[in-house]
Amino acid sequence: AHASLWAYLTRVDGCPQVDSWNVPVDDPLPWMVRESRRVPIKWRGDALWIRILDVVRALEARTYEEDGGLVIGVVDPFRPVTDGAYRLTVQDGRATVERSDDDPGVSMEVDVLGALYLGGQDAHAFAAANRITGSDEEIARLHRLFRTARAPWCNQVF
Repeated sequence: AHASLWAYLTRVDGCPQVDSWNVPVDDPLPWMVRESRRVPIKWRGDALWIRILDVVRALEARTYEEDGGLVIGVVDPFRPVTDGAYRLTVQDGRATVERSDDDPGVSMEVDVLGALYLGGQDAHAFAAANRITGSDEEIARLHRLFRTARAPWCNQVF
């Protein structure tokens, strides 16, 4: 249906150019055409930003595509009550989270956790930018736990 709608729009007489906006960042349209450069991307964004206030409830509320676990260190300069280490354990796609006295395998500020929470960000890129610290193995585990098959996208403009 997606491909058919685009095919129709690009064949309507008198419409030499079709612009689209507010589409998912992983929309397949550029890859449906033989020459993806003919579908220029003028702006790319997910229109989403969140700030996690309750780490335990937030991490337990979402689903995960891979099972595993690690201890995450969270720093919140604005709301220090959020600071601390949290043990995340995912089994059958559902998480249990509890505060922990163990040393965290990875550490980050709460805004980075919010970005990862949505599922479309790359933990390795945050680590390369010194926004996540930890061993390569723990960062890879964090990346696999939080990544989702589809990128997050908000189809509402507000």
